[in-house]
Amino acid sequence: MRDANRLSISEDLKKQIEIVVIDFLQEVRPNALPKDIDAAYYLIHSMSSSTSDFDEKEERDVKNFNADLEPTDCKQVSYVGGIANEQSLSKHLWSRKNVENILYQGRAAVTVLRAAIIVGSGSASFEIAFGTINPIDGVSPKDILTGEVIAIFWLRSLAPKI
Repeated sequence: MRDANRLSISEDLKKQIEIVVIDFLQEVRPNALPKDIDAAYYLIHSMSSSTSDFDEKEERDVKNFNADLEPTDCKQVSYVGGIANEQSLSKHLWSRKNVENILYQGRAAVTVLRAAIIVGSGSASFEIAFGTINPIDGVSPKDILTGEVIAIFWLRSLAPKI
């Protein structure tokens, strides 16, 4: 997540987890992650920062992610990718498929969810979705955020139990 302070969980749960902040565009740091990780969700997307070199940034992100994950006990990585027909991909979808291929080069097993998006408050996808339904009477951003929470719990339920 972009800002760990925006993590909306109870204080009791916050005491039970460790939040590690890493910029995967930066050089890999030895032992940046705790060793006792069971699973990781790869939700990094660099498209919003630039329309010209986002694919290079995404490749660097995922290679650094794999390198940082290597010394851990992580057994499973879950990744939300895009539809990839392998024949005629836009630059964006080619980059998503490339990220997937690089994740497979890592040590952990990989689960890929295709044609899925995660819509979070403040993201481009959120703004598009909200702009689409905003004219509908009775629907507020709070309603969308409730749906976001449901979608995240659904995504978590798809991850294999380790």
